[in-house]
This record gives sequence, C-alpha cells and structure tokens, in this order.
Amino acid sequence: MPTWRKSLARMAYSGKSIADTEFIRRWNSLLNNRTLLDAAEQAGVDILFYPHYELQKFLGLFSSAGKNVTIADALHYDVQPLLKESALLVTDYSSVHFDFAYMKKPCVYYQFDPDAFFTQQYRKGYFDFETMGFGEVTDSEDALCGILIDYIRNGFAENEKFKQRCAAFFPLHDKNNCRRIYEEILRLDP
Repeated sequence: MPTWRKSLARMAYSGKSIADTEFIRRWNSLLNNRTLLDAAEQAGVDILFYPHYELQKFLGLFSSAGKNVTIADALHYDVQPLLKESALLVTDYSSVHFDFAYMKKPCVYYQFDPDAFFTQQYRKGYFDFETMGFGEVTDSEDALCGILIDYIRNGFAENEKFKQRCAAFFPLHDKNNCRRIYEEILRLDP
C-alpha cells in the first residue's frame, strides 16, 4: 500500500508521462520480483497491491506476472477489510501503518525516496520510521524481498523488537477509545 505522490499528480496533469518515474519503476519491479513471487507461490501466499486512493487513477501503469498477485482497484476492494484480512503490510510512508500496527500485525517500510518525499510531499514530522517505526525500513528491493520471505517462512509472526515498539506506542488496547475521545471533547472549552 504505497502512499501517493503530489509530484506524480503534477506531472500527469501537465501532460508528462509518469510511467518511467522511479516510483512506478520501483513498485513494478517489486511486483515482478521472481524470488519473492516464487516464495509466495510456494507458500500459497497472495500478494495484493493496493496503492493510495489518489494513485488509483494510475493503476494501469502497474502490472505483475505473478499468478498470485492482484493489482487491486478501489472499485472492487475496500481498504478497511483489506487491512483486517491482510497478514503483513508493505508501505512506504502511508498512515495505514498505524492501523496495521494497532492490530498487532507486522509492517515493513520500503522507502527508496526519502529525500524526494520529504521535500516534495511532506515535511518530516515527529514520527521517525527508523527509530519509532513498527517494522524494518529499507530502500533496497533485495533487502525487502529477504525480509518478506522471512515473514512468509515464519507465518507472519511479529518481530519482538517491533512488537514492543507497538505496545509502547499504543499503551491502551481495549474497546474504550471512543469513550475516551468523547470525554475529551466534553472537556474542551466551548
């Protein structure tokens, strides 16, 4: 679930092709990585590629030769069930990683363009993926595939280090979040 890029939208609206951008090339390369595809097929694991809503209009630029890879469109797939049903999340910077981590599922960050992202998309905020993230961070496709294959082999069990980070970041894990938010709203000065 990669997040969107303002730069891609600006290029597309100006009539420039985005098909040869690093973003499109990198994700397509991952979707066609034979080592990853073979490991997933042997284990009976499905790979679902669901980019950010703003990227859905460019879905035709993504493809995979993998038998068990789905390029998912928002018309046929809803992000909420996908998050609930998926065993592992690969993203770059998407905030869905918070939802996934809250559900105590492993995340992996594929961040091959941090300089461009933090200058063209968002300014770097408080959340540092390297020190606060809920999974491994890599800019290498080979390293990413190695991490993913390890997760496939160990049944998508959470890494203890990242499990502890999640527990520290989300100390309250009950069914009272709505009540707490409501009570805080009531405390606000009108």
